[in-house]
Amino acid sequence: IINCSWGGAGGSAYGQTVIDYATINKDALVVCAAGNDNVSTDFFPAAYNYVLSVASTTLNDNKSSFSNYGYTVDVCAPGSNVNSTYANGTYANNSGTSMASPIAAGAAAIVKSMFPNYTGLQVGEQLKATCDAINASTSGAYAGKLGKGRINLFQGTTNSSTKSVTMTSRNVTDGNDGVFVGNDTLQITGDFTNFLSPLTNLTITLSSTSTYVSILNASMPIGPMTTLQMINNNFNPFLVIVNPSAPANTPVTFKVNFTDGSYSFNYFFNVVVNVDYINVTINDISTSITSKGRIGFNTDGQVDGLGFKYKNSHQLLYEAGLMIGNSGANVSDMVRGATAGVADEDFGSVQAVNQVIPSVQSEFDLKGTFNDNPAALPLGLSVNHKAFAWNSPGNTKYVIVEYTIHNASSSTLSNLYAGIFADWDIDDSTYGSNRAAFDAVNKMGYAFYSGNNGTYTGIKLLTNSAPVHHYAIDNVAGGAGGVDLNNGGYSEAEKFTTLSTNRTSAGASGTGADICDVVSSGPFTLNQSDSIVVAFALLAGDSLVDLQLSASNAQLKYDSLYAPLSINSLESSANHLALFPNPVKDFLGINYSYNGNENIRIEIRNALGQVMSKINNAHQVIGYNHIEVSTSELAPGIYFVELSSNAKRSIQKFVKK
Repeated sequence: IINCSWGGAGGSAYGQTVIDYATINKDALVVCAAGNDNVSTDFFPAAYNYVLSVASTTLNDNKSSFSNYGYTVDVCAPGSNVNSTYANGTYANNSGTSMASPIAAGAAAIVKSMFPNYTGLQVGEQLKATCDAINASTSGAYAGKLGKGRINLFQGTTNSSTKSVTMTSRNVTDGNDGVFVGNDTLQITGDFTNFLSPLTNLTITLSSTSTYVSILNASMPIGPMTTLQMINNNFNPFLVIVNPSAPANTPVTFKVNFTDGSYSFNYFFNVVVNVDYINVTINDISTSITSKGRIGFNTDGQVDGLGFKYKNSHQLLYEAGLMIGNSGANVSDMVRGATAGVADEDFGSVQAVNQVIPSVQSEFDLKGTFNDNPAALPLGLSVNHKAFAWNSPGNTKYVIVEYTIHNASSSTLSNLYAGIFADWDIDDSTYGSNRAAFDAVNKMGYAFYSGNNGTYTGIKLLTNSAPVHHYAIDNVAGGAGGVDLNNGGYSEAEKFTTLSTNRTSAGASGTGADICDVVSSGPFTLNQSDSIVVAFALLAGDSLVDLQLSASNAQLKYDSLYAPLSINSLESSANHLALFPNPVKDFLGINYSYNGNENIRIEIRNALGQVMSKINNAHQVIGYNHIEVSTSELAPGIYFVELSSNAKRSIQKFVKK
């Protein structure tokens, strides 16, 4: 029996993995304090799956005024004015769920001694099943939100005929992108485990009081179940339709009722519908693009979103998001703030992110708009954001995000920087052994696990309207000489420092450290009504070389998005011809693809069609290639690059200054 008289607002996939390991691998029962904030929001580790969450009650079986409550609470125990051992060999009276939790844990240990063959989870279910119902748990604001009631140790140790069946895993899907919006039909399936006495005629029913969903298939007759038998409803899922009128990010509470004769138990869970984020799963990267500048997760604590995964790996990201600022007192963002555990909320959605159908620029286009009006000191920004993803060879290991930042204020914004902050955890079980570094050639900050065969992640600046900046953060006490995120939080001044200055590496000593990384661009000067475009590639790979290849391909792909339209082209997309910069002065960059079976010919012609220069057999490697040709001897004017390969031809125009 493990007692945890501690916790906070932030959960994580890694935290759940720890609980899973203790419960499943080591057959422990983890007992946790529900928290002392008098709120019903999730408190961790108490809100994790498999945990026995304990709220606090008074001498009169009422909820303690300070105690948290909610559908994740399992039981209550006395926690107000409890006399217990204290420091220096003394005793003292204390109050809190930190007092209630060890009382429940001690009771669980005694239950285990009376039923030594019970698993840890069975011990917890026995304690739940033998609780005394208390008034506060069945009426008023706390109805159903104080678990099964206050523990009864006598019943827990003597009643051997109790029943307890519950939902031990849950899967909600729309059969599409995993984002639940209006008119989607949700399929809800799960595992149902009978922990204690055999059941004779079990029925499972799904219901909700929300007007934002309609339940089509609500009841599932089961019949008998033996002790520790598990069944699922994969072949007969509950069906739920989402109402399009639901406000954005509406949590819908569902109740699963288990009935067997006189036995009845209610299990509750929430599903967020009409969400304002989109999951991107078209290639080897799985991530989420939100409506308010966050990347990976829409909510604090790794909630609502896919995070950032590579080839269905473990979670690689704790949080990420756009930051824009022009001073140490004025940065707009949605990442962690100056108060530990509390994120800034500076961006507000104007147009929710949505998928562009059919896609125009990539194989999965997204777009939306947000502003920084909610900020305490708004800069006066309006941001049109886009995301692009491909699943073609060479382009499966990155997602591009682009921000068009518009000055909607009444004054000029100077010294402006824009960048992406990412707390990489490569992966979520080895994040304390990570390193961050900078690749200047590719304008890319990257992170990796210091051990062998670790995954690499990166953020690459794609635009060239201002210099790249990279700041690697040691997320350790003291900051290892850089900004210190462990001295209370991530302040506005620290954010601007990481946006506008450079720090090459983090986690450089020993086996590495927990790291964060910021890649940005600036400074910009934005006059009233002016705009700038800043774009980044979010990448992952199996090695640094693999990451660098994808970074190069991402640059080629992004440049091709805005290359001048081809003229008189035959199958112009076949060779992905792109030119930059354009207009050009002394050297022209030419990007093209090569499939390995063609002879590539490149010619530069003037407006009369005359050949000014010629490159035969220009291919270098299979895939995307880049060459540079001198244009210093060309007179100012309009020219064309013609790429020919067997029967294919592409033509792009450029201007010589």
